[in-house]
Formats: sequence, structure tokens, C-alpha cells
Amino acid sequence: RFPDGEKFAQITKAVGFSDTVIRPQTFGVCTIYIATK
Repeated sequence: RFPDGEKFAQITKAVGFSDTVIRPQTFGVCTIYIATK
């Protein structure tokens, strides 16, 4: 299962990304994650 929300943001930070933005779409059906490497 794919991690959601803050858990995925923590994973991106742990592997070297920063400034992670979480944008839920369509009432949470999907989410766009944007991060800086």
C-alpha cells in the first residue's frame, strides 16, 4: 500500500528531498506531491 500524506512527506525528506508540498485532489481520491531535490 502506498503511504499517504505526512508519512510520504517524511519518506521524501529521508531520501534527500526538501520543501515537500501535499495537494489533495478530488476530496482525497488522489494526491499530488511536489518536492525539491
